[in-house]
Amino acid sequence: MQRGRRKSTVLGRTWRRLLVFWSLSVLPAAAVDVSLPDTSIGYGTVLVLPLNLADVSPDNIVSAEFDIAFDPQVFLVDSLHVMGTMQTWLADTIRVSGVSGDTLRFVGATATDAIAGDEVVLQLFGTVVDLRVPTTSLVTLPHVLLNDGSPTTTVDDGSITLVGDDAVVSASPSVVNLDGTITILVTDNDADVSGSVDQVDVLVTGNGDSETLQASETGGSTGIFSTSIDVVLGLTPIPGDGQLQAFASVDIDVCHTDDLDASGSTVERCDAVVVFGGDDGVLTATVVMQPGDTLHIRLEDTDLIADDTTDVAVHNGRSGESEALRLPQTAAQAGFFFSSLITAFGATGPDDDGVLLAQEGDTLWVSYSDAFTALGDTGSTQIFTMTVDPLGDASGNGNVRGFDASLILEHSVGAVTLSGRDSLAANLDQQAPFGPITAFDASLVLQHRVGLLPRFPIQQKDADNHPQPEAGASSKRAPVFVPVALEASEQGWRVVVDGDTQLLSGHLVLDRFDGDIVAGEALHNALLTRFDPDTGTTRVAFASAAPMQGSLEILQFSGADAPQIREITFNGGQALGRVRPGSAPSVVAPSRFILRPAMPNPFNPTTHIRYELKEASHAHLVIVNALGQQVRTLVNTTQTAGSHSVVWDGRSDHGQHLAAGTYFHHLRANGHAATGKMVLAK
Repeated sequence: MQRGRRKSTVLGRTWRRLLVFWSLSVLPAAAVDVSLPDTSIGYGTVLVLPLNLADVSPDNIVSAEFDIAFDPQVFLVDSLHVMGTMQTWLADTIRVSGVSGDTLRFVGATATDAIAGDEVVLQLFGTVVDLRVPTTSLVTLPHVLLNDGSPTTTVDDGSITLVGDDAVVSASPSVVNLDGTITILVTDNDADVSGSVDQVDVLVTGNGDSETLQASETGGSTGIFSTSIDVVLGLTPIPGDGQLQAFASVDIDVCHTDDLDASGSTVERCDAVVVFGGDDGVLTATVVMQPGDTLHIRLEDTDLIADDTTDVAVHNGRSGESEALRLPQTAAQAGFFFSSLITAFGATGPDDDGVLLAQEGDTLWVSYSDAFTALGDTGSTQIFTMTVDPLGDASGNGNVRGFDASLILEHSVGAVTLSGRDSLAANLDQQAPFGPITAFDASLVLQHRVGLLPRFPIQQKDADNHPQPEAGASSKRAPVFVPVALEASEQGWRVVVDGDTQLLSGHLVLDRFDGDIVAGEALHNALLTRFDPDTGTTRVAFASAAPMQGSLEILQFSGADAPQIREITFNGGQALGRVRPGSAPSVVAPSRFILRPAMPNPFNPTTHIRYELKEASHAHLVIVNALGQQVRTLVNTTQTAGSHSVVWDGRSDHGQHLAAGTYFHHLRANGHAATGKMVLAK
């Protein structure tokens, strides 16, 4: 190693002798590659940079000059070591430029030991400074001379890239409850700068809130930093208050800027936390009841899947009487809880005796305290049951008689309108109170009046009026089809039903008919009503206490012109009339493409969708939700001209129960399209 300065006269004499020797012994050669490496290294560490010669021709290098320039703010050079063949050379090292000595010049020559092959000829020893920021500093060769310039050289400068350690951010727990605390750990050795306790910044964001925290180094000089932040319930963010306002399902990002990573870059290191909230408890209960009926109650709350039971309270809004009711879980890990409460007629009774007293017009409230809602806080939910006494009393006079059946029948054709308490009392079938009031409800009143029906279908435990232990299908069944003939008679025309279905009621819609309509032979002991609204239609309904079966003449029409029948339903829609040809055209051929309103609407869980096709064509009927997404295909086939009907059960194509809300039924056929709106109620 040569570090001292030598007298210029000695160096001059040496060079003159070497140049004479070189001119006598060296032949021209190809370009020699002179290179310094690209190096990535951590701050504060010792660095050795080799200077390499490559593509060296044999016996052709006997003298060399190298200038090596570097940045002393990044690399503090200690010494320059001569390596390989050059160790026998006469050589010197001097600083030739820069007030800080940022360039070293090496000069050397030999009279005997020429460099004949590739080798490392110099090593630059030094220390990388303690910088904690991304830095790439060049180490260059601004001046290179081998012999007198022949062989020529190609120069590859080197570089020093400062690198650190990859920081790691950890936030726990990964799912945090509201009113919980997020603990944050940052491991970043590069941030341990003082040798004592340092700090780093941590940015916590979520729900539009932003909080900058100071994480302090733990245990002294460890490079591990910790802090924490509380998550509180809040829809409106308050940046800078030291807390994070959030609600259920909000994503929280915890980030630290890693100023110097293992690749020499500045990157943001993050971890994620999700705010956990519960599910809102959903209560369902008997909708309409008569004192003495059983009140059925169902709760769905998946937060309680680990619990065997939960509690609700039932109280009478008029009397204030209250009953605590424990609901067992219907199946393990299902989150469904179900039980029943006995009721009886009376003004008021003691609390918590297992029987709730009620009267006509009372509202019974079912209350549930939800310990963990979807927002993550506590809340409560209520649902009510209406009391009607007695069911079937459409007139409101306290009795169930034939007059009530007559009112219901007239309501079914639109001649009168039942509303409020009267409409609740009049809707009595399995789908009540969600389905329409039909002639079938009138027949139920007649059966009850003559003693054939002690309890109405609405009171049966499997009726739609009552929640079921688990989410299941409605009691609604697919309708059957009953053959109907329109035949010429001496009086004009008659409607004949011929089938195995027991009929109790019927409803017909005709194009406006100006003649007389009277009961056929089968309906002589039944109620019959007719209504001609201003809409150009005639509506006819009948109801009987006794079921009818077989070949039945149900109606007679006067006049020479055949009645134009649009629609025939029996037993509240449980059976649909299918008109077959008789001695005259049986049904008006549709003159246009028609999509009729869904019935009932709102509905839960089934509704009928009816439509007419002008001619045989491929029909495509789908259900679309409020977002415009197709959720169910009901019809996708070729159908004949005429009237068609399909039932939708509120489910998707995958059999899943869809959420309550607005849906649209969209029909396309033979270039025509129409859309109807309906509401699925829960």
